[in-house]
Amino acid sequence: MKLNTGFILIEEFDLEAITVAFRQGRLYLKTDDSAENAAKKRAAGIRDIMEYVARIDDCASAPYISKTHAIWKSILHSEELADLFFYQRYASSRGKVNWYRVNAVICLLREMGVYRKEFTGVDLHCRCERSAKRNAHYTGMARYLLERSEIVTLKNLLKTTDV
Repeated sequence: MKLNTGFILIEEFDLEAITVAFRQGRLYLKTDDSAENAAKKRAAGIRDIMEYVARIDDCASAPYISKTHAIWKSILHSEELADLFFYQRYASSRGKVNWYRVNAVICLLREMGVYRKEFTGVDLHCRCERSAKRNAHYTGMARYLLERSEIVTLKNLLKTTDV
């Protein structure tokens, strides 16, 4: 068995050699973080977010009633904002949707007039979650509020989205 190549075939598996490599600090596990896999994961995350926010389309204010899909699509594909909706930091959560951020942006869009004021942030959150009670994605969103420059970008996206 050749451990120095970095790859072990299943038929070459040798527990003793693996144990030795582990003790010597030469054992590495390869995960499938290829660009193709990352792109698939991001596309699935965007679909999940779009499905999530579509649950509050009927809460949109008059000028935005038919535009919420386009607004969210432009936000999630924006060069400046898109990465905010996916965890980047830790391998175990890298690429997963940041639902806290999604809820923070929903509340921000409500403040900007995209969603009607008669619905509170909690109302919108509960509709998205299909729940009668708020959960941690709402209560923990304060850690994921947008920076001033990101808010300006969001405002500019709203201006340029066909309204």
